[in-house]
Amino acid sequence: MNIAESVVAEIKSTIDELSHLVPHYTRRTSQLTMVNDIRNILCRDQSSNVIVCEAGTGVGKTMAYLLGVIPHAKLNNKSVVISTATVTLQEQIINKDLPLFQAAYHKPLSVALAKGRQRYVCADKLNKALGTQQPELDFEEALFHLPPTEQDMATLRRMASKLETNDWNGDIDSWNGELLPEPIWSAVASDANGCKVSFSAHKFCPFHIARSELSGADIIVANHSLVAMDLQLGGGVLLPSVDEAVYVFDEAHRMPDIVRDATASTMSLSSTLSVLESLNKLADKRKLTAALSPSLSQRISDEIKVNANDLIKSLRALQDFVATNEEVLFHGSQFHRFELGTIPNVFESLLLDVQTSTKAVRRTLGKTGNHLKAEIIDEGSNLVAEKGLSDLSFFIGRIDLVWTTTNLLMTHHTAGIQPAKWLERRDGKLYLAASEVSVGNSLLSWLWKKNSGVILTSATLRSLSVFDTYLSSTGLNLANHAAVFCRVYESPFDYQSQAKLIMPINLPFEPNDAEYVTWLKHIMFNLIKGEPSSLVIFTSHAQMQAVRTAVEHSCTTSKILLQCQGDASRQAILENHAKAIEQGLRSVLFGVNSMAEGLDLRGDLLTNLIIVRLPFEMPESPIAAAHMEYEKYLGNNAFYTVTLPKASIALIQSVGRLIRSENDSGKCTILDKRIQTKNYGEDLLCSLPPMSREYRQVT
Repeated sequence: MNIAESVVAEIKSTIDELSHLVPHYTRRTSQLTMVNDIRNILCRDQSSNVIVCEAGTGVGKTMAYLLGVIPHAKLNNKSVVISTATVTLQEQIINKDLPLFQAAYHKPLSVALAKGRQRYVCADKLNKALGTQQPELDFEEALFHLPPTEQDMATLRRMASKLETNDWNGDIDSWNGELLPEPIWSAVASDANGCKVSFSAHKFCPFHIARSELSGADIIVANHSLVAMDLQLGGGVLLPSVDEAVYVFDEAHRMPDIVRDATASTMSLSSTLSVLESLNKLADKRKLTAALSPSLSQRISDEIKVNANDLIKSLRALQDFVATNEEVLFHGSQFHRFELGTIPNVFESLLLDVQTSTKAVRRTLGKTGNHLKAEIIDEGSNLVAEKGLSDLSFFIGRIDLVWTTTNLLMTHHTAGIQPAKWLERRDGKLYLAASEVSVGNSLLSWLWKKNSGVILTSATLRSLSVFDTYLSSTGLNLANHAAVFCRVYESPFDYQSQAKLIMPINLPFEPNDAEYVTWLKHIMFNLIKGEPSSLVIFTSHAQMQAVRTAVEHSCTTSKILLQCQGDASRQAILENHAKAIEQGLRSVLFGVNSMAEGLDLRGDLLTNLIIVRLPFEMPESPIAAAHMEYEKYLGNNAFYTVTLPKASIALIQSVGRLIRSENDSGKCTILDKRIQTKNYGEDLLCSLPPMSREYRQVT
C-alpha cells in the first residue's frame, strides 16, 4: 500500500470510529467532500498546494480539516500548524476538537499550544519592576511608558508571588486575578530582545518553558498574529517552517487583516526620549558596561552618550516641527494621515536625521553587546556581563522600534498601494505610525510560492457570493491559479424551515438620520419582550449603551436579564445567559459586531437575532482611509470595491449566529431600511443563507 492509499485507509478508519464514539453521528456529504478535497490537494506533487474552503455552518469544518490533514502529515513526516483568530478559539480546538479526533485516530498525537511572547510575563522584568533586584530607578523609568498605580503594583506583587510558588505559569490567559492595564502588562511581558533563553536570568522565564514544549509536537495550535510574526522573521523561528509543516488557517477571513496589523509599527516620541534619557543615565554610571575593563567601559559609555544625545536632538527637532504645525496638521483631529503615503520634503528630511542617529546608536549598542558576549565566552560564566547584556537588549529593542517605524514611514513602493503613514495624538502623547495596507505581496513571498500545503477555511470567505475580494486581500490572486483551489461546502441546515428573515416594511429612518437612535430606543423593547432569548448586534458601543439605558428599566420590571458586551468577561456573560434560559427566564444580549465573531448559541440560547444596522466599516482608521484613498486613485468606487464586500462578510458572520444545528430555529430582523431601498441591498440579501422571508410592520 503506497502513502496515498494509506492516507485514505486512515481517514476511513477514523471516520468509522467517530461514528461509534459520537451519538447520532451523521456522515454529512459536504464534510466528506471537504475531507476528500483537502486530501487530494495535499497529495499533489507541486511546490505549492493551497485550498480555500468556505464551509457553511454545520458542515463540521474543524473535523473535516483534521481528517484531511493529520493522516497525510503523519505519513509524510510533517507537523501540522493550526492557526485561528483568537486565543479562545485556540483553546476550543485544544480542549474539544483535538481530543475527539485523537479518540478516534489510532496513532498517538502530541499537541502543543503556541502563543506569542506578549502572552507571557518575563520573570526578570517582573523582578525589576518590583525592585526585588538591585533598585535601578533609571531602568524602571524606561521600563514603564506610564507609571504603575498602587493597585498595579499590588497586582504585580501577587503575580510574582504566584509565579515563585508555581501557582501560576506566567500565561496571562491563565491569570485569574485582577488584570493589569495593557501598557503595564506590556512593560513586564516577554520580548524578543531582552528575554532570551541564553541569559541566565531568563532560562526559566514562562515563555521559554512553553516554547520548549513545541519542539517535536505533531500538532501546534497557534493564532494568526503569532504566525504573522514568525513569517515576518523569515519562517521557522517560532514555528515549523512552511516546508516542514502543513498549515491550516481556521477563521481564515480574519487572516489578511491580522497579518496586516502585524506589519504595523508605532512609536511614541515622548516615551522614546524617556528611554534615551534613561540610557544616558545608565551609561553615565557605566552600569551597562560594568563587566568590561574600566578604560573600555568608559570609552563605550562615552560613545553611547554621544550617539544617544544626537538621536535625542533629532527626535526633539521632529517633535518641535509637529508642535509648531499642530493646527495645520491635525485640524483638531486625533490623526494626521499623509495622503497616498507621501511624506512632505521637510518632514522626510527630519526623518532622515532620525534614521542616521538611530543607526549610530544601534551600531554602538551592538558593539557593546559583542564586548559583553566576549566576556561571557572568555570566562565561561559572568553574571555581571549577562545582566548588562540583558539590560542592553531592552534598549536595543526600543531603538529597533525607532528604526522599523521610520523605515516604514520612508518606504515607497514602485507599484501598488503605498503604506498608510500617520501621526497620532493619544493620551497627551505624539506617535509616529505606519502600516502596510495590503499584505498580498508579502504573503505571496512568505506562503504561496512554496509550501507543504495550506488550508484556508471559514464559514465566510466569499463576499457578495464570489471569492474575488478574499483572493485579492491575501495575494492569492497573484499566485499561480493552478495552485489555488476554491470550493464552497454548503450548510446541511434547512434554512427555509428553520430560519425566518423579518423584513420590516415601515422603517421610518435610515441609520444616519438624526432621529434614528430615538426611534430605536422606542421600538427595541417591543422587539425583545416576548422572545425567550435575543441577541442584538450594534455597530457602535455608544449606540448600544444609549439603547440599553432606554430599555433597562422595562427589562428589569419584566424580569428579563439584559447584559451588554463589556459588563463582564465574554465567558461570564454567556454563562449568565445560559443559566437564565435554563431557569425559564428570558435573556437578552447586547453587543457590537466583534461579539458575534465565533459566538455559538445553540437551541434555546438564541431564537431572536436583531441586526441594528448594516456593518459598513467607517474609514476612521488611517489604514482603512488609506485603502479607500488608493481605490479612488485607481479610479474605482471604493464603496463597491472595499466597503460593500467587507460589509457582506460581516453581515453573513452576524446572521450565522442564529442557526447552529439541525434542531435550531429562530428569526432575524434587520433594522436598516437600506437593505430594501438601495441597489446593493438585494446583493447583500442573496449572500445570506436561504432563509424564508416575511414582510411585516415593526412597532
